[in-house]
This record gives sequence, structure tokens and C-alpha cells, in this order.
Amino acid sequence: MINYLRETGELCHYGRLAIAEWMLFKGYSEDEILEVFSHAHNFKPDRTRYHIRYAYEHWIAQGRKLISCKTVREKCNGHNIPELRCWGDPQ
Repeated sequence: MINYLRETGELCHYGRLAIAEWMLFKGYSEDEILEVFSHAHNFKPDRTRYHIRYAYEHWIAQGRKLISCKTVREKCNGHNIPELRCWGDPQ
């Protein structure tokens, strides 16, 4: 999804949420995450920073599960998202 965002400048909301949660979970800094989202056509640093902090406070810091691949695929419904193969999909 990160490559898709870099190549197209687009990514659905749930795709962006999944990237932010995963990067936070893996220990990336806020600035490193901002750099990824800076490729979005509608990038606004202050708004993005707010959403990164929100994701951290409401998901990561509370130990909640990350958004699943299948949820991203379902919620984005083919709009501004690459084709995703999720764990458990038929080969």
C-alpha cells in the first residue's frame, strides 16, 4: 500500500489507517510516518500528524489489534487501493 500511495498519490482512508497503525506498532517515528503520507495529493502535515497521534493513543497505546487486511479491503471496496491478498485468501 505504501508503494501504491507513492506511485498514485492516492489511498483510501482505511489503507492510510492500516499504514499508520503498522508503522507505529513497528516503532517508526511520527516524522517517518509523515514522510510516507507526504506523497498523498491531499497531504496536510498538521492534519496527518493529528491522525497519527490519534491512532497511537486510541489503538497502539491501548494494545488494540491492528486493522486487518480483510477489513481494509472491505471498507475501501476497490476505491483508491491496490489489489490486496490477505492471509487466509485462497491461493
